[in-house]
Amino acid sequence: MGQKQLWRENFILHRGTQEPDGNALAVHSFLDSVWLPGAAIGPGGGVYAVCSLVLEGRELCFADCGEFIFHAGSIYLQNFAYRSARVLGDRPLRRKVLLLHDNRMLKILLDAMFPDGFPAAPLPRLDRVEAVFDRIKEEMLSEQDDGRLAGLLMTLFHEVRRQTRPRAAGPTLPEPLRRALEEMDQHLDDPRLDRKQLAEAAGVGVRTLCRLFERYLHKSPIRCLIARRLERAQALLSMPTLSIKEIAERCGFTNADFFTRSFRKHCGATPRVFRQERKGASASR
Repeated sequence: MGQKQLWRENFILHRGTQEPDGNALAVHSFLDSVWLPGAAIGPGGGVYAVCSLVLEGRELCFADCGEFIFHAGSIYLQNFAYRSARVLGDRPLRRKVLLLHDNRMLKILLDAMFPDGFPAAPLPRLDRVEAVFDRIKEEMLSEQDDGRLAGLLMTLFHEVRRQTRPRAAGPTLPEPLRRALEEMDQHLDDPRLDRKQLAEAAGVGVRTLCRLFERYLHKSPIRCLIARRLERAQALLSMPTLSIKEIAERCGFTNADFFTRSFRKHCGATPRVFRQERKGASASR
C-alpha cells in the first residue's frame, strides 16, 4: 500500500495567460489548504507573495531569513523562499491562501499601508477577514474581473490594518458604534449605504446612532462615511491602472464632481494632483 498523502490543496488559477506588469495589483491563484499532522513540505515559495489566513493548527516554516511559527487565527504575507514547512502539534493545519504577483505595485501598497511590515498577528475578528477571502474565491470562480479582484485585495488589506494597528488612547467605543463602523468599512463601495443600514447593523435606531457618532467621533455618520471613503481613495490612487472615475466608483461616489470637491477639501489637492505628487515621491526614492 502506498503512503497516505498528508496534504490537500485545491487551486483556483487565474485564467489569464499574461503576467501583469508592475503597475497592476493582481491575484495568481486562490487555494483551500489542509495539511494533516505529520505533513512536511518543501522547498517552495519565493515566486509569488503568499497571503495565508490560518484557520486551524500551527505551521512551522524554515527559511534562510529565520524560523517562523504561524498560529490559528492569524494572517501572514511572505515573499521569501522556504527550505521546508511542516505542521506543529496534533491538529490539522487549515488555511485559505492567496498567491499574489510580487511586483512593484504590491510593494508600494504594502509599504504605504504596513510601513513596519505585514503583521503576522492574531486577528480579533477572524470572520471578517475570512469573509473577504471568500468574496475573492467567489470572484475567482466566476468572471475573474481584475478590477474587482484588486478592489477586494484593498478591502482585505484595509481590514487587516484596521484590526492590527495600535489604537490611539481614548474612550472605548460602545459596541453598537463599533458594529456600525465595521458595517461602514465593509460597504464603502456601495453608494446606497445610508444611516438606516448602519443603524440596523448596530442594532439601534437612527437617532441613537447619530447621537453615538456625535458623542464619540464628533461627526455625523455621513461625514464619517465620506472621510473613510476618501481614505480608501487615497490608497487606490497609488494604482496607476485605475482611472480616477473608477476609483470614485469603487469608493461609493457616483458623482465625479462631488468626489473631486470632497477629496480636495479632505486632502488639500485634487485626486489628479495628489496622484502626480505621490508618483513623483515614489520615483525619487
